[in-house]
Amino acid sequence: GGEGKREGEGGGEEDDGDNSNEERETKTENDHSHFSLPKLEEPVNHVTVEEYLSVPTGTRLLALGPERTRLIAESLGDKPQLEEVVDVYMKVCSCYTEESQEDLRRAVEQTVDALLEQPCQDNTANVVNTILVHLGLIKSEDKEFRPAQEVGGPLLALRHAVRQPYFSRTTVDILTTFLTKSNPILDNNTALRHKLLETVHSL
Repeated sequence: GGEGKREGEGGGEEDDGDNSNEERETKTENDHSHFSLPKLEEPVNHVTVEEYLSVPTGTRLLALGPERTRLIAESLGDKPQLEEVVDVYMKVCSCYTEESQEDLRRAVEQTVDALLEQPCQDNTANVVNTILVHLGLIKSEDKEFRPAQEVGGPLLALRHAVRQPYFSRTTVDILTTFLTKSNPILDNNTALRHKLLETVHSL
């Protein structure tokens, strides 16, 4: 009688084994479908500047490769309008967060430097004013102009830019004035505003 009981127990174990096999198979299938998701990103391996600027994601910026700063700068032509430069600046910064991986952070900062260096050497105040317009902190003279919806990335990148040699310290007062004003855009980004003000005051 005892042996039969043991066999029954053994049979129960086999049943449990079958169930766990089924679970494993189901899990494997799910894993397989999960692993197939990155295929959506494959076309990004061959991206042009135009394609990147039309949908400026971090993945696409990195996919432009090590020549990205030169390619983006060249896409603007020899003597681009400041408005065009800042428009691209806003797009490049749109994927930039404090949580960004090091390679993306470096790519954004290098591109920002390449975009802003010459305009800032010409007139940093104009660059700052134009960025503030795009952030919605200064009203545009163009009544149809729509400022950026997301300002976190551009504010964070501005914190990087103000520390660079090309950024004139004479614009610190302009920045401080607008950053300390009560504004719903900045009120929604209090931590970034505080960090940017800290950086500006430390210059």
